[in-house]
Amino acid sequence: MLAELKLLREWAPAIGYARRYAAAADVRERSQVVADGLEWAASRTASRLDDRLAKRLAAVLHTEEGVALVREILDILDTLPQEPAP
Repeated sequence: MLAELKLLREWAPAIGYARRYAAAADVRERSQVVADGLEWAASRTASRLDDRLAKRLAAVLHTEEGVALVREILDILDTLPQEPAP
């Protein structure tokens, strides 16, 4: 039980990012949340490569082109067929 609580505490920020994403009013705000979440996730590993890539991607997501990229991804996801819930 203690191990599960420790894991939950360590990954609680991921839940916060998911909540912020769900509550985001627009694509620009969602882009910011995605960028922040990527940087946080990359910081959880020992690899410097993912830190560098996350930092670059976050920088892109903070631009108009990055917002357009997130908007395009969301549009694509909206067109995918939904599977019925079990």
